[in-house]
Amino acid sequence: MQKFPQTSMPGNERGATLVVALIMLILISLIGVASLKSAALVEKMSANDHQRNLTFQASESAANVALQDDANISQALISGNLVTFPDVATNLPNTTSTVTFKTAGSSSLFGSSLGDQGFSGQRVIITSSSTLENTNAQTRTVHGIVRLVPGGAGS
Repeated sequence: MQKFPQTSMPGNERGATLVVALIMLILISLIGVASLKSAALVEKMSANDHQRNLTFQASESAANVALQDDANISQALISGNLVTFPDVATNLPNTTSTVTFKTAGSSSLFGSSLGDQGFSGQRVIITSSSTLENTNAQTRTVHGIVRLVPGGAGS
């Protein structure tokens, strides 16, 4: 007759395996929750960077559009004051852009022979700002240009 090994009865078990398994499950859950929070933060940072990039591109594009029209620069030079061009059209969706031109005085063309030929440099400061609709994203860029105008040292 064959004898089988004696097994312990359920009343003698203490449940150590169950406790260890529950502790492991809690640790894995905590690691999962922490990684989800980290992923959400990275997603928000990426969205903010994308919005900032869009508004920067819109601001640069608006300044470029305004610079393509010589009448804008001439108007700023003639008036000598701040000239604002609201709602400059760009090809970027959901953005509004404003460009301002302001004269910043004239200067000699140091290092250029044009100053000796009757020209001076008229400085113009171009400020463009763009806002992305339905967000707080806004970018402002400032450009400076020097335009040749008659009236230098040789005139």
